[in-house]
Order: sequence, then C-alpha cells, then structure tokens
Amino acid sequence: MKSGLNEWTSRRISGLRTLVRVLLVVALALSAHSAWALQCLSTTGSTRLTEPIGSVQTYPVNAGNGAIIWISPSRTTNVVCSKDQGGSENLVAEDIYFYPNPNSAPLPGLQIGIRYNGQDYYGGARMSTGYSVPACTQANFNAGRCRSTTVPLTYQVVILKQGTWTGALPDTYAAFQFDGVLGLNAIGNHNFQYWLSGLSNLAPSPCTVDVTVTPEPGIVDFGQIQATTTGFSPAKPTRPFSLLLNKQQCDTGVNILGYFQSSNPVQNNLIVPSSDSNFGIGIQDRSGNQVPIGEPFELMNFGPLQTQASIPFTATLNALGTPKIGPFTATATVLVLYN
Repeated sequence: MKSGLNEWTSRRISGLRTLVRVLLVVALALSAHSAWALQCLSTTGSTRLTEPIGSVQTYPVNAGNGAIIWISPSRTTNVVCSKDQGGSENLVAEDIYFYPNPNSAPLPGLQIGIRYNGQDYYGGARMSTGYSVPACTQANFNAGRCRSTTVPLTYQVVILKQGTWTGALPDTYAAFQFDGVLGLNAIGNHNFQYWLSGLSNLAPSPCTVDVTVTPEPGIVDFGQIQATTTGFSPAKPTRPFSLLLNKQQCDTGVNILGYFQSSNPVQNNLIVPSSDSNFGIGIQDRSGNQVPIGEPFELMNFGPLQTQASIPFTATLNALGTPKIGPFTATATVLVLYN
C-alpha cells in the first residue's frame, strides 16, 4: 500500500513538471511575439501629429459610397525606424508600413484612406512604404550598433463617404501608424501616429454643386504647335478654359475647394503626356498663379443667394527639354470638395 502511494506521487509530480514546461514554452513564445516590432519616430522624436480638417466641413447629403469628402494637403514626415527589441526577428530586414486605423476605432459612415506615391489605399490592409530596416545580429543589437532607416515619407489623408452614418463621430481619430512587417508595436507610444481632429464638425448639406468644363465637352485643344530644339514657338503656348459651377438645392452659403488630379505623370507640378514627351501642361488661375496638381485649392465661395459662377483658367505648355514631336493627349479631372 505504501509503495503504491509513493509510485502515484512520483507520477503525479512528473506530470506537473511536464505541465510546467509546456506553460513555460507557451509563455516564451508569447513573449517573443510581443517583441516583434520596429520603433518609428519622427526625426524630432515625436510619436504623434494631430491636424485639424479645418473649418466646419460639409458634403452633399446625397453623396454615394466612395465619394471623396476631404483631402489633406500633402504632408511629409521625416521618419526614423529602428529595431526596437532583441530577438530572432532582428536577423531579417523588416519593411516599413502604413497601418490604417491602428487603434481599431469605429468610424460609421466614413472611411479613412492614404494617398501615397499616386496610389490610394483604403480598408484595413497595411501598405508598404517601399523602405525597410536592415537586419541586425543580436550581438550588434546588444552593443547598440543596429542601423536605423531615416526617410522622408510624403502622403495625403483622404476621407470617403462609406456606409451609413449613425451616431456621433469622434472628434479625433488615429488615421495611421508607421510600423514594421511583423505587426503593430506592442509597446505603447513607441511609434508615430497621424491623427485627424475636428471630425465631429462634418455634417451633410442639401447643397449640390455641379461642375462643367467649358468649352464643352471639356477638351482643351492646343492645335498645331511649333516645336524647337529649346522648346516651343511661341515659348509657352496657352489655351483658356473655365469651370462653370452651378449650386442647387439650397439657399445657404457654401465654400468650394477644387482638386485637379491626373492619371498621367506629374513633374514639377506639370501634367506630362508621357514619360518621354519632354514637356508638361500647367494650369494657372485668373491671376496667373500656378494651380497645384494633386492638392486642394480655393475655388469658389458661394453666397446664400448665388447659384452660378464661371471660374477662368489657362492651360500652358512648358518645355522640359527638347519636346517629342507628334500628337499628344493628357487628362486631368477636377474634384469639387465642400468646405
């Protein structure tokens, strides 16, 4: 009887030891996973940039899903990313990503996107910046000799109408976070986040503003232009066009922003017909100022009783070298944003 008890006790202790070992292995695995991270800060050491969307923003009440409500001006953040903790993940290079909505906050009726290198990214998927932090041995990490990566990242934040607007919007919202391929840093306040403020000011408006490019059907024809070895003759051929705005469905004032975008290459704020054309098309406002491509600009401030406005522009050919001979086309689209 005594011998049987000792044997049972021995087996029980052996079983407990096995269980303890398994728990330790799990704990170590979880610890290693939480260490998968990069630290990405601005070069000033900041972990956060908060920018307001501006004055009270409106959008058409009948705007469909996917309609752009707001676009930020281009922002450049100088980011330095480095290996954050020791571990086997340091042995490989780690790409730097935008992570949208890092705090998993709900945003009913809206979707936040990122415009980067001419591409728009929406939804919950991360997107690569095209840069990475090089691999580092554990010995170099312990000695503080791991190489960091410092890059200027230029981007725009875009707000879309998406889904049903229910309840109150948060006033501030984390649009994205810079982090590594292995996921979000488990250590709080170690990575740069871009926040928007003033979202609670967004409100639908019954106003609709239609835009027509004149002369219709919206084609600016330069005709036949004489090319020279140094550019054009005349030096900067120009053609006028206008944006005809019609405000409907309301008798209140509304401020309108414009936004020219193009599927063609853009160089020095010029729309380039093709990569080898050696010239570009610039757009000037009525005062002769260059209108930015891919940036919001003031277009028209309608008074309460005003219903129509014609805004003049000029398209100008600008040589970037010896122009390529032959016919050319380039396309620009104008978005109307409510402010």
